[in-house]
Amino acid sequence: MLVPQLTRRYIISLVAIALLFAANAALVVWQTNRHADSAQLINVAGRQRMLAQRIVALVVWGPLLRNELQGNPAQQTVSLDSLAKELADTHREWRRVHDSLKVGSKALGLPTPSRATRARLDALDGLVTVTDSVVTGVGRALREQQLDGDYAKRAHELVNTRIGYVAAMDHLVGDLAAEERSSVNRLVSFQIVGALLLLGISVLVVRLIIHPTTRAIEQLVTSVQASNSTLEKQSEALERSSTELEAQHLALLQHQDELEHQASELARLHQISDASPDPIVAFHPSGNILYANRAARALSGGSGGAATAQEAIDVLDRESRQLVRETGLPQVIATGLWRDEVRLTLDDGTTRPVRQTLVAHHWPDGSLQFVSSVMQDLSEIRRVQDALVANEARYRTLVDSLAEGVVMQDEHGKIIAWNASAERILGLTGDQLAGRSSYDETWQALDANGHAMAPEAHPIVRARIENMPVDGTRIQVSRADGSRRWLSVNARPIVTHERETPMAAVATFSDITDQLLLAEEHEMLSVLARKTDHAVVMTDADLLVTWVNEAWERMTGYTMSDSLGHRPSELTEGLHTNPATVANLQQALREERSWSGEILNYRRDGSPYWRELSTTALRGTDGRLTGWVSLSHDVTARRDAERERERFAAAVAMATDGIAILGVAGTLEFVNQAFARMHGMPIDQLIGAPWQRVYSAAESLRLAREFGPVVQSVGAWQGEAMGVRAGGESFPQWMSLSQLPNGGQVLVARDITDAKRAEEVLRHQSLHDELTGLYNRRGFMEVAEQQVRNARRASPRCALFYGDLDHFKRINDSYGHDAGDEALLVAANTLRSIFRESDIVARLGGDEFTILAIGISPAAVESLSARLRARLRIDNEARSVTAAPWEVHMSLGVAYFDANDDETLTMALSRADQALYAQKQRRPAQAA
Repeated sequence: MLVPQLTRRYIISLVAIALLFAANAALVVWQTNRHADSAQLINVAGRQRMLAQRIVALVVWGPLLRNELQGNPAQQTVSLDSLAKELADTHREWRRVHDSLKVGSKALGLPTPSRATRARLDALDGLVTVTDSVVTGVGRALREQQLDGDYAKRAHELVNTRIGYVAAMDHLVGDLAAEERSSVNRLVSFQIVGALLLLGISVLVVRLIIHPTTRAIEQLVTSVQASNSTLEKQSEALERSSTELEAQHLALLQHQDELEHQASELARLHQISDASPDPIVAFHPSGNILYANRAARALSGGSGGAATAQEAIDVLDRESRQLVRETGLPQVIATGLWRDEVRLTLDDGTTRPVRQTLVAHHWPDGSLQFVSSVMQDLSEIRRVQDALVANEARYRTLVDSLAEGVVMQDEHGKIIAWNASAERILGLTGDQLAGRSSYDETWQALDANGHAMAPEAHPIVRARIENMPVDGTRIQVSRADGSRRWLSVNARPIVTHERETPMAAVATFSDITDQLLLAEEHEMLSVLARKTDHAVVMTDADLLVTWVNEAWERMTGYTMSDSLGHRPSELTEGLHTNPATVANLQQALREERSWSGEILNYRRDGSPYWRELSTTALRGTDGRLTGWVSLSHDVTARRDAERERERFAAAVAMATDGIAILGVAGTLEFVNQAFARMHGMPIDQLIGAPWQRVYSAAESLRLAREFGPVVQSVGAWQGEAMGVRAGGESFPQWMSLSQLPNGGQVLVARDITDAKRAEEVLRHQSLHDELTGLYNRRGFMEVAEQQVRNARRASPRCALFYGDLDHFKRINDSYGHDAGDEALLVAANTLRSIFRESDIVARLGGDEFTILAIGISPAAVESLSARLRARLRIDNEARSVTAAPWEVHMSLGVAYFDANDDETLTMALSRADQALYAQKQRRPAQAA
């Protein structure tokens, strides 16, 4: 009975152990599946982040695309519609994924989210709703091409919403990752508890089964003890294996997390990189290409098919390749960054400018991991800059050649700028116009009805105060000679991005006095003048057409038979006819008074046109209204010209370059604010002064000799000049002159002081070593070759020294690069103090130095070498007192040559290098 009982207990114990193993395995599988679901959630959340950023990028691209295609309306409409569609598709995908995150999706591999995850996603509904609204409004604005005003606000609101949404998604990903770490910790805890249970069950088996069996069956004691010992060893081995497997499993899970995160991040970076239009290449320090984006791969014969960095830079021209090899790669390795302009060679042999940036990437231990290269195309920027300069010159010339008067008032209502037509129309000189305002009582202004006009009702004042355009306003003003003239005025406020209220206002006006007199005369004669070019319509007292002339039929497309019995408004008014204008006209008709104005009408074929309309009541002998006669003509072309003049006036007002108009006699007839500010003089002091006023006498004479014949022959000249400010300070400027058709010139000046300073700094940096301040190789070759040419007559005997520091590598390796840099500075300062001021001292690179001495004898060379060794010895002894553990010693080789010989500096440097090597071979180097 004992053996079956013990057998049953043994079987029960084994079943319990098996169940425990199965439970542990099921727990591991369950946690692994949860980890896969969380990883998928994290990946989809990262995708949402990229979709949100793409929506913002598409919205910001809208105004840029419109400005780029502004000259091609058809292409602009197609491109903006395509951009709106792409924005809608991206937003729809973003919204679909967001909803899938909340409820789960088999198509995306997303499980049903936990309650906490669902709560976090529900908290984003406000941001999602704002995004839906903004994207819908932006899409409608793109299709309607309304990209001003609210569009910028919507874009700003979308950026803020995207920042909040991305931050929330980042928090969600962080929480999911924290949950994963917590799950792994729980799994480890469960496995430890399982191991302890296994150990406990094993102890119970030993105590309840094996030990009683030993006492009951004495004859099996020896075999049972042996079996017990074997089982105990196997149990220990099993426990060790279980512990090792648990540790390996945990390490695998952690490694899997890292690999999935790295894969996701790498895929995101590859997508961003491939979307860039700029070629991007990464290469190993050995030269092998590690990565090239789509733009780089597209370079035929370039980095797209290159296997090494040496092959990749073959897409550059010869000078650029030399610059990258000799300057770019050494600098990026030494400093971590290099940027310069190079030229890219295309398949057809042409080149284009690009800005190349090299960035060094290092391992955590500081060693170089790889170098990345980015090329930014500069050709479009250069083209746009040239186009802007050309357009500015054309606009300025056109504004000053306008027949209409143009004046500009500042924010205080004072006139600050005007053209010659304004002086002619108003009968005032420039001095009389300057500083004058609409509140001046001498204007004696009347409105279109002949009533006194309040200053606040003036068009330019309304445009500036109300921040709105004012078009077609008629006013009557008094001229300086006492005569009165009618003006048609259009006004525009001038606003900038820096301030909401207008900083100024500009008005264009034309003298319409004669035009009005002529219109009155036509009004009296129009009943009889059937063949007039103005459209004439006669109606009865109920405004039904009773007669039209041929001009009406040509302008509207409606014949006499089509028009009879209809109101003119039924035939000509359309969708965009101004309701306010129509209301004013109807009010005048009800009051039985004349009305005139401009109105947008539509022809029979649906095409729009602007016409200037005058309507006069016809009365019988008893004074009662019998009908109306209307006179009108097409003013579409004039209105188009007025809009063009408004753009030109705004362009001149906002120009940053100095602009001046020179009269036939060479006097300044017009200058803008930028020109006056550049020379530090008020405008009234410049107007009427000769153009030589802003240049010195010598510079004026040089410019007159240089640009005078060129402007007379080809019509334009440009070049550099030295301007003079009010205090006598000279400054460089870029100056261009263009001949005007009616005589005189347009002068455009730009202050290039900062550009000159930057050019000088760059030139100094390109010719000098950054550490020591000595010439670098490029600077040495440039200056030395000039000195050798100068020495061919006076002192042709030359000596070229070539030297390096003994055991410099040992100083770097033993005491660090700071000590090495200090040693190089000691050597440089010593060479500077030993050699003459006329000698050219340079650091070629590393610890190599060279010195060119003109007109020197061999004895003087030996003396200089001895003084150099003595000075270094004194410096080393002084340094030993401060406990510096290193010394500086230098070996020099010298090559003599005659400046009149055909030997080049490069050949002489090679001989000096050989002499240095021979010297090192003849004597042992001094200990560092």
